[in-house]
Amino acid sequence: MAATSDEMVSLMRSGGGSQYDLVSASGDASLRLIYGGDVAPVNTDLVPNYATISDFLKMKPWNSVNGVAYGIPHGWGANVLAYNASKVKKPTSWSVVFDAKSPYAGKITAYDSPIYIADAAMYLMSTNKSLGIKNPYALDQKQLDAAVALLKTQKKNVGEYWSDYTKSVQSFESGNTLLGSSWQVIANIINGDKKVKVESTVPNEGATGWSDTWMISSKAKHPNCMYQWMNWI
Repeated sequence: MAATSDEMVSLMRSGGGSQYDLVSASGDASLRLIYGGDVAPVNTDLVPNYATISDFLKMKPWNSVNGVAYGIPHGWGANVLAYNASKVKKPTSWSVVFDAKSPYAGKITAYDSPIYIADAAMYLMSTNKSLGIKNPYALDQKQLDAAVALLKTQKKNVGEYWSDYTKSVQSFESGNTLLGSSWQVIANIINGDKKVKVESTVPNEGATGWSDTWMISSKAKHPNCMYQWMNWI
């Protein structure tokens, strides 16, 4: 079990494949594992249930290279804007977390990962069209600099950053956080605890997303078992 993508990559590399045969890697870890030689190509013909997976998850830039599949995608979701429904009116824009004059300064949370640069870039796609951003995950130097500058401005208003989802849950429940970038599972856990009521939304500018992929270690001792697992899951 790993709490972050960085931990997932570290475990796969430290284990050397002798400890872990398979990994569920998010998009911000999968390419690191591929280019690091930590995972092996996957023959999707050996996974009959691959045919049941939605096409928009297959052979994407985060789980394939040069037309070769490196795993079986199994989950996806939006990076939503979560907010304390008793303290915050439903936001319609990401400006509530990115605007330097946000009324929620000090009570904003943000994802502590380089991939969060894409969230800033996505916001700039709508608010600064002169940058010409077409894909928040593929930026030229000018666009990257603008996204990083926005995150530096936002930092002054962020009360807590999170990378471990349990920390995000705790921050909302303690009242230290009123709103910020989140996953739907975080909102579900909080609402299940019933300490506070949290809603989630995708603002007008849209949202980035995540996609997880089951990947086989390049040093797996039991690849046949891993194929059986990927087909079942």
